[in-house]
Amino acid sequence: MDAFEKDFGQFIDSLKYDEFEGILFNLVRDAYMAGYRKAGGTVPANQPVFRIIADFQTSSPRL
Repeated sequence: MDAFEKDFGQFIDSLKYDEFEGILFNLVRDAYMAGYRKAGGTVPANQPVFRIIADFQTSSPRL
């Protein structure tokens, strides 16, 4: 394995890449959403992936 592939593999496995990929995903999604709206589409409101509900009697979170 050459140095480039090794270094690239380390970058792909890093938190820095994960953060960059998240930013890139959001950029592409926002651009798609803008085009979809411009074409007359309606974008549904964001929904939470999950919600934590606290049980106030035991102070234990429930999913």
